[in-house]
Amino acid sequence: MAGESKVEEELYRVLKNVLYKNKYIIEGVRFVDVEPQKRAGSGRADLAVIIHPQKVLLVIECKKKVGAHIPGAFKQIVLC
Repeated sequence: MAGESKVEEELYRVLKNVLYKNKYIIEGVRFVDVEPQKRAGSGRADLAVIIHPQKVLLVIECKKKVGAHIPGAFKQIVLC
């Protein structure tokens, strides 16, 4: 698996887990889903966080820095 797709997959999993844990409502905002490969203009975004009523709140494009390797980076993320 390429570096970017691995980051995208792990970030997707983390976001979905946080939304599920919070019953898709965080600070009064009702979230609908996290969508991979969401159409954005003439291209696609790696991830899009969708809120109710069907609006894109956040678009994420994952990039890998050439030569970068941060072992366990996602293990260090602490989300409330």
